[in-house]
Amino acid sequence: MAGLILFRTDGNEAYGMGHFARCLSLAAEARDRGSRVAFALRFHDVGVRAALDAQDIAYECIPDGVGVEAEGDWLRARFAATPPSVLLFDVSHPYMLERAREVSTLVDRLRTFAPVIAVLDGLREHALVERTSLAADLVVTPYFGAGVKTGVSFRHLAGPAYFVFHPDFAAAAHTPPEIAADPTRVLVTFGGSDPHAITLKGLRALARIREPRLEVRVVIGPSFAPGLATGIRELLLHLGHGASAVEAPPTLAGPIAWCELALSAAGLTKYELALLGRPSLQISIDEAHAAANTEFEAVGSAWHLGVHSALTEDDVAAALLRLMKDRGARERMSHAGRSLLDTRGGSRILDAAEEIRQKRCSSQS
Repeated sequence: MAGLILFRTDGNEAYGMGHFARCLSLAAEARDRGSRVAFALRFHDVGVRAALDAQDIAYECIPDGVGVEAEGDWLRARFAATPPSVLLFDVSHPYMLERAREVSTLVDRLRTFAPVIAVLDGLREHALVERTSLAADLVVTPYFGAGVKTGVSFRHLAGPAYFVFHPDFAAAAHTPPEIAADPTRVLVTFGGSDPHAITLKGLRALARIREPRLEVRVVIGPSFAPGLATGIRELLLHLGHGASAVEAPPTLAGPIAWCELALSAAGLTKYELALLGRPSLQISIDEAHAAANTEFEAVGSAWHLGVHSALTEDDVAAALLRLMKDRGARERMSHAGRSLLDTRGGSRILDAAEEIRQKRCSSQS
């Protein structure tokens, strides 16, 4: 794809890292195809900026005084010298969803700024297209349970065929996992920020398991609060199992490929676990996320335990032991995820954006 792809997204402790991480993965694939990439962010922290710096990706930070509708003029000014060929929004988090009408106005004002405006959207009540009209060219809803919208002005891509995985997952996805009779390698991962400190609950649950002795790896995301990260490191010293921290990994491909089962948030990581066939127990941060998890749960690649606030550490420990002892359940989970997902979602999105761009350029020539 020729030209610049500009990603307008966010990532921090308050709004999570899923949107940013997804755009970073798509940016890696776009670069591999010869595109230039840049980011514009309203909400960001040191972990986000460090990730962009590490990959030598240019970015601009939207000042606090610039409102959502005013982003249009700000983006035009900041990228006047190199207007994007594709402007991709991935901002379906609470702040922007509450301002959906302003987002609609923003997108409309940018119609002449980029040949293609694309939106990576959320599901149902987490979707901008459910709250307002969008003058976008392409909308992607990359989840189980998403249906293609009809009677809309944009091209709509829906379903897990469009889920974006980091290129690091491609090689690992081709290697079938061995489902151990007695699994001992456990990954604990609760997102890039874990604002509810569910990681600590998971570790305390593991501490209640005396036999077998486990090897535990815990992901400390790039936007974990310093106090939470310190608490995790201290708890690992007294866990009663072999334990180590994986701090701000660029992707989870390695940690997921290492594990035999996982204790995870019910966010986007569940798709990565399913792709690599790793059985998991998942915990939601609230009722809304639990409800949004219904279709994924039906796939059968994981057990969803419910909302963290309704679970005790004993509940989590009991579920872990039950899954560890049920090899048949773990085999079914592994097969379910691997049979329904592949790593070509990013390519499909980029192909669709390029097709729209070429048609637009042809019609204007």
